[in-house]
Amino acid sequence: MARRALNFATAHPVSDAGFTAILATLSADIDRADTLGVLQDGGGSRQRAATSHRMGVRRAMRNVQLRRLCRVASRGAADHPELDGKFVMPPSSGPNRNFLLRAQGLLEAATAQKDLLATLGVGDTLIAELARAVSDFEAATTEAHAARADHIGAGA
Repeated sequence: MARRALNFATAHPVSDAGFTAILATLSADIDRADTLGVLQDGGGSRQRAATSHRMGVRRAMRNVQLRRLCRVASRGAADHPELDGKFVMPPSSGPNRNFLLRAQGLLEAATAQKDLLATLGVGDTLIAELARAVSDFEAATTEAHAARADHIGAGA
């Protein structure tokens, strides 16, 4: 609507200094609204993409690295009581923050017991892959939050 008003005013100019100032202000406001609209739309798109990526990373981390780590540790707990209860799978649902904290705790425990876990069949690559997945999960979460802030900030 503002663009139509600007187009009409530009097509039918009035020779008044106040009119020219209002026209310049309206033009600047339209440019700002366009910029905010692009930011709002881009923020929403980026948020959806980051959220989708985070869900994929979470699913893969839980179903591959964490599951393997917990299974190997639970099998080894019979011979190595220091592993008992340290490697418990995080729930498949629940808040992302809780999942991240549990995954970080498992990563720290695995790093501390790296030599023992290696003798039980956990290769060096599993812990490195888990560390990379945790990092990817954190990055996707940060991106989702930043994109949401852009989306909401532009709308406000």
